Amino acid sequence: MSDAGPRPIGGDDASPDWRSFLEDRYSDELIAIFVDESDDRILRVDWEDIEGMDWQLAERIFDGDGNDIIDDIRDAILTVDVTGDGRNAGELSAGVAGDRLDIDVAIRNIPDSHSHDIGDFRPDMVDRHLAIVGQVSVLDDVHLSVETAVFECDRCEFVGMEIDQPEEDTLKTPMECEGCGRSGTMHLHIKHSDTASRQVALLTPPPESKSDSMSADIEIQLLGQLVGEIRGGERIKAFGELKARPIRDGSRVFEYFMDVNSIEVVDGSTTAVDIDAWEEEIDAIASSADPVSILKDSFAPDIHRHGPLDDIIEAVLIQMAGATGSDRYRSDIHVMLLGDPGTGKSKILKAAEEIHPRAKYKNGESVTAAGLTAAATKDDFGSTPWTLKPGLLVLSNGGMAILDEIDKASDDAVSSLHSVLERQTAAVSKAGIDAELPAATSLLAAGNPEGSRFDPTVEAIYMQIGFPASILSRFDLVFLIQDRPGGDADTDIARQIADSFVDSTGRATGSDVASTVEPAYPPEALTAYLAFARDRVHPVVEDPAVIDPIVDTFRRKRADRDPESPVPMTARFVDSMIRIAHASARLRLSDVVEPEDVDRAVQLVELSIDQTMTDPDGFASPTAVETEPGSVTDLKREIKSVIKNEANGGIRFADFWDYFDSRDYPKSTVQKAIDALTSSGRIYTYDDRFRLS
Repeated sequence: MSDAGPRPIGGDDASPDWRSFLEDRYSDELIAIFVDESDDRILRVDWEDIEGMDWQLAERIFDGDGNDIIDDIRDAILTVDVTGDGRNAGELSAGVAGDRLDIDVAIRNIPDSHSHDIGDFRPDMVDRHLAIVGQVSVLDDVHLSVETAVFECDRCEFVGMEIDQPEEDTLKTPMECEGCGRSGTMHLHIKHSDTASRQVALLTPPPESKSDSMSADIEIQLLGQLVGEIRGGERIKAFGELKARPIRDGSRVFEYFMDVNSIEVVDGSTTAVDIDAWEEEIDAIASSADPVSILKDSFAPDIHRHGPLDDIIEAVLIQMAGATGSDRYRSDIHVMLLGDPGTGKSKILKAAEEIHPRAKYKNGESVTAAGLTAAATKDDFGSTPWTLKPGLLVLSNGGMAILDEIDKASDDAVSSLHSVLERQTAAVSKAGIDAELPAATSLLAAGNPEGSRFDPTVEAIYMQIGFPASILSRFDLVFLIQDRPGGDADTDIARQIADSFVDSTGRATGSDVASTVEPAYPPEALTAYLAFARDRVHPVVEDPAVIDPIVDTFRRKRADRDPESPVPMTARFVDSMIRIAHASARLRLSDVVEPEDVDRAVQLVELSIDQTMTDPDGFASPTAVETEPGSVTDLKREIKSVIKNEANGGIRFADFWDYFDSRDYPKSTVQKAIDALTSSGRIYTYDDRFRLS
């Protein structure tokens, strides 16, 4: 290698010594490419290295000279001595075509000062290089793109008419043959044309972005070695040349797109969150006597903490903090809220979306299985009729997915959650697309029970959940919220709503009455606190005896059951309690899981079990297990099917009970399902028969 360092530029007219620059800083990378024949033939040049050589040259990359500088670096590679014996890269490369190399140069580590939000583009940025951070929301298949087309004449067989192709997908052809002068006789000669692999993706602002351009998107084009480097749902930093094209032929309205030079996959967990700006507030909360209580009081302060809502808000905060990541165990916590209308579920979800550093919200009313996971769909994007579109859970990878009105989602959509929530990947295999996309996200879902409201005449509330046990088992915590009228709670709820309205519209001028719903810390402080916890706090269990209460709870819950009923607690809940304990420690910004974290985990899991998996007598409900005889919903469906199969006359009581005795359901469980169906008007009894309404 040459001992000479890079020469100073000394002005705009001086030529940079790219050969010395490459030999001094990138000799190992070039040896790997040309001597070791690496499959990765991209030389990734750090922008800061260029800045270290000449800061003015580095800035010119963004001022319209980006393509020229990248081409100069690529040309200089030909002259680099990569063996130490005088042989340069051009002599070693089997990919030399004329004076060009089969190698791409990518500029990486672009500073934030040259990174722009998607949608915040100006006309003067066109044909300039810049960086954008976004999420891959649609991904096209890989295709062959003709960059410079060579044509051959069918009559005189003349070859050599070269035409640089435009940005549009339409092939530009010569008007006539240069050899014989005839028109309409040329065909594309692929072998002699300049071609490259091409892939198109659509970038949208990621969930954590707080910009005003959340509805914007931009198409990016990847060529050559960059093809295949990204997956649907990934957050990436794309650097390239911003371009514009008519939205349709003849239009004077243009749309932006980008020819990408480099791609960097980014974590993005604290993107758009300025943690340092809230350092004082973070320290104050963490050093207080009870950080969790302070966080609860600042979370959606306009919600009255009646019934189980205080515990639910605590659970959601713990969920947002998340457990420490592990290759062996799922670290994300899933929570479901089922309750009567007007009980604060949607407010909790909206507050979580506002506070979480990286959350994405969706209403389940019209959601499909593809909208939740991922799918290959037909559309006009890209150059193929099929594209890969990630759904909510994939787009929320590494963060939190929030699904409201889950009870309105289709059965297929709910069923699609079964494997994704546990495996944390979404598989797609259709129309030649075979992909497995990451979906490592926590899910916060909310909805109404079966029949929209809990029926107070049905003693066992769990009979009205309306979701199969196989889905419920994927949630670490399931909470039921009832609207029970009467008592002081109604007065407190009304007062909380009234005070919140007064505070939002303004109190009388000069009033010295303090706000009753003003949080101790604003949502932005909580966002920074959670971002700090998720990125920088990784609790461990120092004393194995700390988790003994989890073992004791598991043993006690399995022993405390009706011998004729299913077991109310499976081993999954041990994992849940461990996850929640770790997340509780992280929420306190503690590096160690303490007994209080374990106690909090046990309390929340037991509350969930007591609400959803035991009847008023303390026995297990059929929702408690993941196998036969099935969930309450399955039982109700089977009851209606048995009645329907007996034609219009219904089924006699004796025949009905003979059938279900053979199905091994506890009689008390079947009776409660009948009571629920009767009270909701689904079935009725007449003339010693069960009949469908």
